Amino acid sequence: MPTIWPGDGERSRHNYARFPVRAWFEYHCEESETSADARLWHHTHEQVTVLRQLTVRESDFEMYEILFQDGTHGHVMSDELMCSRLRFCRPDYPKRGMEGM
Repeated sequence: MPTIWPGDGERSRHNYARFPVRAWFEYHCEESETSADARLWHHTHEQVTVLRQLTVRESDFEMYEILFQDGTHGHVMSDELMCSRLRFCRPDYPKRGMEGM
């Protein structure tokens, strides 16, 4: 599966005809356990499979359907998908690595 994601968030440019693709995910919304998307925040800085771009009927924004390795599924904004971990600008999920303690 190719990794061809530019993901710099500067403007709409992710219209690839070939899905699925691999990308890195970084959560860019409210970093809180009470956030409606907290389950996505728990997966920040993980590699994902990008399944498809959402249609204009599904979203007014450039959004993508993704799948994490553990089976978690979601819809994310284009600026949250990156081709390299070097582009991360937010901290890791603070409870990562503390499971089972």
